[in-house]
Parts: sequence; C-alpha cells; structure tokens
Amino acid sequence: MVPRLYDAYQDSVDIVLHIGVAPSQQHYSLERSAHRDGYDQHGDIDDKTLDGDDGSRYWPDSPEVLSTSLDYEAVYDAWRSNLLRTPEVSPELDGVVVRRSEDAGHFICDFIYYSMLAEYHKRRAKSKHIMEQRPVIFLHVPGQSAPADVRRGRLVTMALIRSLADCWMPSKE
Repeated sequence: MVPRLYDAYQDSVDIVLHIGVAPSQQHYSLERSAHRDGYDQHGDIDDKTLDGDDGSRYWPDSPEVLSTSLDYEAVYDAWRSNLLRTPEVSPELDGVVVRRSEDAGHFICDFIYYSMLAEYHKRRAKSKHIMEQRPVIFLHVPGQSAPADVRRGRLVTMALIRSLADCWMPSKE
C-alpha cells in the first residue's frame, strides 16, 4: 500500500515551505493565501488547465480561500530584516525585491499551496481537539538560473527559513 502524499504531516506541527518559480517576475514574493477554484483560467507551460469544478470536487468542504495560520506579517517583517542585517548576505542581495502577495497564480503553485492548506483544514474539521493550524507558506522565486541568480535565491530562501524559525512557536493547548 502506498501512503498518501500528506500522511507524513498527519501529526506534525512543523512548518511547510513550498517554493515555486514565477518565470515572468523579477522579485521574490511571499504568498499569504491560496484559492480552491479558478484553475481553468490560466494554463500551465503547455497551456493545459484543470476543469472549472475540480477545486470544489477535490475539496468540497473547504472554503474558497485558505490562508496560512503563521503570523504572516511577522514572518514577512523578519524576512526583510534578516535580509538587511546579515553581512554575508547583503552584498549579494543588491537590488533584491521581496513582496507580500495575495495571489499565488491560480494554477500549479496556487493548487499545491491550497492542497496543503486544505489538508490541515480537513484534519481540523475531523477533530475538535486539533487546533486550527495551517503552518504552511509559499515562496515564489524569479525564474533566472544563472549561477549568481541561484546563489542569490539560496540566500533569500535561507533568510526566509531563519525568519520562519524565529517566528514559529507551536501553540500549546
């Protein structure tokens, strides 16, 4: 028997960080929310889409939009601060732009992000003893792949991971 993809997270209180490439953007964006529907509007690289009702069929008991339960503003502020105050990172980050985002793109990235948020939402719905935790976040990175761009992306991501760790304090019931 093959375990489901998210079974490993069943009893977890870990942070889940998804990273997706946004080829047309020149900045790094931290996504707050993801959408259940709308995956028939934008195609993937081969212009393929999902059916318009796929989201509500996959997640019939989930709301149209789910957001991270992490303190998004604190994570974002800590991320920017970490990027500015880390001496070994700052010279490499000249011109790096980081942004908040409410739209993960209504396709692959948004779908993946919503999938994980919905798993946490579904787990909460099944048990009144589980807190409403969705410690999931999504980072969009630019699509440039030159060695300097990849090195910069690694440093930006490491600063975000430090910020997530600094801001994450599992709640105790």
